[in-house]
Amino acid sequence: MELKPCSFCGNLSMFLQRDKFAKCDVYYIKCYNCGACDPKLESSWECGFGYERDEAEEFVSKRWNERH
Repeated sequence: MELKPCSFCGNLSMFLQRDKFAKCDVYYIKCYNCGACDPKLESSWECGFGYERDEAEEFVSKRWNERH
């Protein structure tokens, strides 16, 4: 997965973060340098908006790369 540089500090080192909670997983892209991140994507089948892990990772990566 290739990610565009951070729009806040210009750093090229980004990473996909996945936080696992009891009822949902949260996915987002975060900058190693300044800590900026995109809006978090919550994924939970119990709440009716579940994503498979690959789908969620693809979604947040695409959203990061298409931001304005």
